[in-house]
Amino acid sequence: MGRLGDGWLGAALTPDAAAEARRTIEAAAAQAGRTVDDDRYGMRRIVAFDDEPGRDFGALRRRRPDVYLAEPVPTGWAATRALIGRYAAAGVGKFVIRPATTPRSWTAFPAAFAAELSPLET
Repeated sequence: MGRLGDGWLGAALTPDAAAEARRTIEAAAAQAGRTVDDDRYGMRRIVAFDDEPGRDFGALRRRRPDVYLAEPVPTGWAATRALIGRYAAAGVGKFVIRPATTPRSWTAFPAAFAAELSPLET
C-alpha cells in the first residue's frame, strides 16, 4: 500500500497489529519517496451486543484464530469507544463500524451509533 496507495482500511487486526501495519506502510512509502497522510489509515470494526462475542463469527474466527474474539469485537458502545481510543493511539483515525448481527431496529441503531460515537470525531 505504501508504495502505490493513498490510504489503508484494515480489518480483523488488534490495535497493536494495526500500529505495526501502519509502520510497514510508512516504511514502504518512504522507500518509494512517498508519504501517506495521517488521516488515511482506517479500520473496519464489528460492534456486538448481548452475548454475540460468545458466538463463532465464522470468517473472523477462521481469519484470526490466534486472537481473543472479544478484542476485535467489542460488546456494547462503551467497549467500542475504548477500542477506538486504542486504535487512535496506534495511528488509526477512520472507522467503518457495523453491527455483528441484524439490529433489533434499523431506526434505533443509527441513532445510538450517532449518540455514542459522534463525540469521538475530531
